[in-house]
Amino acid sequence: MPTAVSKLLLWLAAGLGLLLLIAVGAVLLLVVHRQPGATFQHDGVALHYRVEGSGEPLLLLHGFAVHSDLNWRVPGLVRVLARRYRVITLDLRGHGLSGKPHRPQAYGRKLVGDAMALLDHLGIESAWLGGYSLGGYVGLRACADFPQRIRGAVLLGAGWQDPGDKAFFAALDDYAARLERGAETRPLMSYLGDVPRSPGPLHLAVERLMLGVFNDRRALAALVRRLHDLTLSEAELRRLRVPLCIIVGSRDPLRREAEALAVRAPRASLHLVEGADHITAAFRRQTRQQFLRCLAQWELDMDQNSPQ
Repeated sequence: MPTAVSKLLLWLAAGLGLLLLIAVGAVLLLVVHRQPGATFQHDGVALHYRVEGSGEPLLLLHGFAVHSDLNWRVPGLVRVLARRYRVITLDLRGHGLSGKPHRPQAYGRKLVGDAMALLDHLGIESAWLGGYSLGGYVGLRACADFPQRIRGAVLLGAGWQDPGDKAFFAALDDYAARLERGAETRPLMSYLGDVPRSPGPLHLAVERLMLGVFNDRRALAALVRRLHDLTLSEAELRRLRVPLCIIVGSRDPLRREAEALAVRAPRASLHLVEGADHITAAFRRQTRQQFLRCLAQWELDMDQNSPQ
C-alpha cells in the first residue's frame, strides 16, 4: 500500500505533468495555429499577408525565425494599432506561411522588394512602416532604397551594423553553416549584438524551439548568408531623410546597434524600454505607447507642413 507521502508525490508529479502539457500545448498553439490571410506571388515566391483595421496604411515586418502573428499579434500590437491604422502584416520569405527558397540569392534586398511589391499589390503609394529585429533591418534598407514610399519607420530591437566589419559577417557565415548542418548554434543575438549582454534563458529557449522545430533551417541559413546586403554604409545613413523612431529594450543585446543608428541618422529618435530585452520589449505597454506617439507626431508634422 502506498504511503500518504508517496500518494502526495504521485499527485504532485501528475499535476506538474499536466501543467507541463498545458504549457507545451499553449506554445504549440501560438506557433503553429495561424489565422490565414491572403497570398500573392512576387519573384516566384508565394507571400502571405493579412490586412486589418482602417485608416492610413501601416506595414509591419517581423523578426528572424518567427512570423507575423507571433511577432505582432501575440504581444497585442496589431490589436492596438488596428484601431487607428490599416495594419498590413507580411510573412517575410523564408518564414511563416510564405515560400521558403533555399538559395541565398533569393534573399538580401529581395526582402525589401517583397515589401514594396505588397504595397503595389494593395494599390498603396506610400505607408508607415514598423520593423522588429530582422524586420527593422529590412525596413531601414527600404528607407534608403525607397524613401518616397516610406513616410516614417518605427524600428524595434534593430539598429545599424557596419558593413565593413568582416569578422562580424564571417561569424554569420559560420552561423549559417551550422544551421545547414543541423548543428547546435549559439543564438543569432550573440552574433548580432553585444556579447557581454548575452540573451537570457527565455530567449535561448524560444530561439532553439523555433529553429529546431518550427522553421526550415536551410531557408534561414540562406537568408543569413545575405544579411550583408541589407546593411547601409555610414554615408547612406547620414543621407537618410525618412524619420526613424528607434525603440529598444535597455537589456537588448542590440542596444549598442540601436544607439549607433540613432546618432548617425539625421531624423532619428531613440527610446529605451527599461528592463526589457529583445523579446519582452514587444509585450511592454511602453512600447505600444511610444509606437503610437511617434506615428502621431509624424502625422502632425505632415499636416503642419502640407500646403493649405
